[in-house]
Amino acid sequence: PDDSDVHNNLAYALLTRGREQDLPEARALAERAVAKQPESSTYLDTLARVYRRVAAGELKTVAKEA
Repeated sequence: PDDSDVHNNLAYALLTRGREQDLPEARALAERAVAKQPESSTYLDTLARVYRRVAAGELKTVAKEA
């Protein structure tokens, strides 16, 4: 369904699973939720958590390549 609560909750569930391969989907879902309700602090928090996890993964990749 095209529901902001569903998108946010699924994004958070995927995020808390801790699997790197779930991050692109979690990001897309969180971004959709925020796009529909940009004033929601709950949705913004989920999106920030996803961005932080993505950034941490990218830093690990860069460190391995160095």
